[in-house]
Order: sequence, then C-alpha cells, then structure tokens
Amino acid sequence: MAEACRLRLENQDRFDWRHWDGELIFFDGESGETRLLSGWAGAVLDLIAERQPIGIEALENELTAATDAADDTGHRERIREAVDMLRDNGLIGYTAK
Repeated sequence: MAEACRLRLENQDRFDWRHWDGELIFFDGESGETRLLSGWAGAVLDLIAERQPIGIEALENELTAATDAADDTGHRERIREAVDMLRDNGLIGYTAK
C-alpha cells in the first residue's frame, strides 16, 4: 500500500455500526448480516469516519498517541490488522491523495 493512499469509509449508506461492551457490531443493510468485530476495529473505524480521508501513518500516530505508547510497534501492527479486517469486510477502502 502506498502512503499516498488514504483510508475512507466505503458504502456509507450500506452499513450501520454501534459499539457495545468494547466491541464493534455492524449491520450490512445489503446482505442483512450482522457481524461482531473486536480489538482496534472500533477505534480505527471511528477515526476514519471522523477524519476521512486519512493516511495510515496519521491514523497510527493518532491512535498510538491516545494510548500513551507512541513508539509501540505492537500497537501499530494491531491497527494495521484492524484496517485489513475492516477492508476485508467492505467497511473501508482506499482513495487517492
């Protein structure tokens, strides 16, 4: 993935999501499926929704700074895993600069 790409929400009218007990539940209006995502997914999705389009580096910096672990490689890896999961589920995608 090139750093020039930025993350944005996909199909905003298709999905609805809520946070529940530390996890993210989203409903796909097209398929009628409800899915549960845990970990960093909720924080990643919220920040993308608030600041879209946002670069992956800016996303990682903001979220790791919020945890008081700005240089924690583990946090960055988990954030990237959450990005991949959200992309795989069609909730987010990339856009050019």
